[in-house]
Amino acid sequence: MSNFLRYLRAVLWGLIGLGGRRAAADARVDRAGAVPMIAIALTLVLLLVLGLIALARFAAGG
Repeated sequence: MSNFLRYLRAVLWGLIGLGGRRAAADARVDRAGAVPMIAIALTLVLLLVLGLIALARFAAGG
């Protein structure tokens, strides 16, 4: 599995709260590095917010 997919998987599991035991989550962050994981998390949050805004505009008819 590529590093990007590993980072993405770790961020998504953390986002929904299924990161596992604290030691396993800490090991993933140590192995992956904090900067790429933070960048991926911010990108995902931005996409989520933009998607919600687009859905609200579509639902409002404008």
